[in-house]
Amino acid sequence: MAPLETLLTADLAKRITDAEAKNAAFVKAHPGEKAPLADGIPWQGNAAYARECEMVGMSGTADVPLAVIAYGYDDPSQNFSDRLELNFVGGKLRLDNVDYGKGGDLKSALAAAFKN
Repeated sequence: MAPLETLLTADLAKRITDAEAKNAAFVKAHPGEKAPLADGIPWQGNAAYARECEMVGMSGTADVPLAVIAYGYDDPSQNFSDRLELNFVGGKLRLDNVDYGKGGDLKSALAAAFKN
């Protein structure tokens, strides 16, 4: 995670750090049970390994650009695109969220993982 942290906004980095801490506490309190983040941080809208992944365009605004990332699978009906929500921090673009193409987003998924 360390190399990636420099690419994230402070808000997203804190949410990930908090989620990882909650996940570690869950593992300690519930040995043998699958932790909410056992499969890792949900960086994309589908956890299955994609055969192809490429940036296919941009949308959004000048202040909050969105990079469109397309994922390709052997079964074309499974293909989808996510959008990376970017913000300028100190004049540099930083990742602030991932809007899942099939609904939802990274920040909401991190929060929902620990609501029980």
